[in-house]
Amino acid sequence: MLRLVLAAALTSLLGQAAYSQGLRAVQVLPGYTCMALANPPPPTLDPTKGTPVRNAPSQTAPIASWSPSIVLVPIPLQATSGFLQAVFADKHTGWIAAADLQPWRSPNNPNRRCIPSVMSDGGLGFDFR
Repeated sequence: MLRLVLAAALTSLLGQAAYSQGLRAVQVLPGYTCMALANPPPPTLDPTKGTPVRNAPSQTAPIASWSPSIVLVPIPLQATSGFLQAVFADKHTGWIAAADLQPWRSPNNPNRRCIPSVMSDGGLGFDFR
């Protein structure tokens, strides 16, 4: 019984140590900038109330998904038919109306920067410094 309790305690401690490592930025992603939604929708459980990500740079293109609040956009910014191409954490791309995006700014710290990054899981993300 004591071995079982010790094994459970050790497993718990190792699990917590692995979890505390968490997802982190491991490399800067050159050629991209962080953009934020210009007018983020109010929080809702209805996904159709978000900012659409389209399959192509057109208002009539199918909606592929809904935009997160911060996205990666290639620089220099080049709008195509009024849309900017965005790249997401899983590396898929989509198109968001340029009018719906603005450069990312910290709402409470003007010195904080968003740095496009490759994350420890191989996906894309952000490092905030």
